[in-house]
Amino acid sequence: MGIGATAGVAAVGGIALSANASSSKSSSSSSSDALVFDPDAYTKLTTTITDTDGTDHSVTYHFWKAIAYVAKPVDATHQSLNVSVPVEIDGTAVDATNAPILFANSVGGYMPSSVADATGIGGGSASVGDGR
Repeated sequence: MGIGATAGVAAVGGIALSANASSSKSSSSSSSDALVFDPDAYTKLTTTITDTDGTDHSVTYHFWKAIAYVAKPVDATHQSLNVSVPVEIDGTAVDATNAPILFANSVGGYMPSSVADATGIGGGSASVGDGR
């Protein structure tokens, strides 16, 4: 179908469920250094995406909100990201394992931004696409 990438949904295949961050002071990591991704902590959302031909498509996706991407964030509001993985397009299940990874960046100039208030693709401060 080919609209997975144009749906404006970041697809992540093979996400590591945990990763260890190492410190320059020590060659070993403690459990407090671990980055943990809970694969079951998503919200299932649906949005409508219009393709380049003007046809509307219903995209259902799993949405993980404000996941810290550093082991010991100084400001978790700004050191986090959202992950959205499409699971269904127009009622047909999709496998996003090999889909491209898209990063939305809402930073204007050198000002910091946050995804903490995002409500999904196109919602909150991390707007992507036309906001529908």
